[in-house]
Amino acid sequence: MFKRTLVFGLMALAALPAYAANIATRTGSAAANLAIGPGQSTSMAVNFTLAAGTSYNTISFAPLLNTTNGSAATGSAYISNGIGTGATLVGGPIAISVPASQTTATATTITFPSVTLAGGSTYYLVISNGSGNLGWGANSGAGTETLGTGVTAIGADVQDLGAQTGTPYASPTFSTAVTSGGSSHVLLFAATGTVVGGGGSGSGGTSVPTLGEFGMIAAGSLLALCGVLFLRRQPANPLR
Repeated sequence: MFKRTLVFGLMALAALPAYAANIATRTGSAAANLAIGPGQSTSMAVNFTLAAGTSYNTISFAPLLNTTNGSAATGSAYISNGIGTGATLVGGPIAISVPASQTTATATTITFPSVTLAGGSTYYLVISNGSGNLGWGANSGAGTETLGTGVTAIGADVQDLGAQTGTPYASPTFSTAVTSGGSSHVLLFAATGTVVGGGGSGSGGTSVPTLGEFGMIAAGSLLALCGVLFLRRQPANPLR
C-alpha cells in the first residue's frame, strides 16, 4: 500500500500543468485579413508594456493566422525590445507553419520556452513573411483587450512595407500603422506566460502560488506523509 501511494501520488503531481497566465489578449471578429507578403507587408508586429517589478517566463503567443491562397504558408516569429533601427532580439526566430486547410484566421501557438520578459520594458511580437501567403486576422476598430498582471498597455500595431531583411524587427522601414483599405485595423492575438515570483504590480498582482508551486508544496506534503506511514509499518525492535 505504501509503495502504491507513493507511486500514484508522484505520478499525479507530475501531471500538474504549469500555470499559464494571460499577459495580453486582443479578441474580436477577424473580418479583415491582412496579408504578410510581397506588395503588402513583409512583417507585422503587436506589442505590450510590462510595469517595473513584473516578469514572465515560459512565453507563448497565439496570433490568428491563416493562408491567404489555400496553399501552405510559412514565416518566422521574433520577440524584440523594439522595432526599427536599434531594436534587439529577445527571443526567436521560431518557425511558423500554417497548413493549406487553415484558410480562416485561427489561433496558432508559438512558444518561446527559454525567454523571460522582465518588467519596465515594451516587447514586440514580430511575424515576418516566409512564403508570401501568410495572413494575420484583424478587427476593424479596437477589438476587446484584456491585460494581465503588470501589463500597462497594448500599443499600436505596426507593419513593414519595405523589403524583407535578415533581421525583420530591426528593419529601418518598420514604422507604418496597420491599415486595410485606408481604415485602421488591429491584429488579433493572445500572449500567455508564467508570472515570475507569483505576482507583480500594475493590475493587482499577488503572491499567490502558481499551480506549479502548489505542486511542489503538495509533493513535499506527500513525501512527508509517506515517511510517517513507512515508520509506522516498521516491526517493533525485539531488543527493546
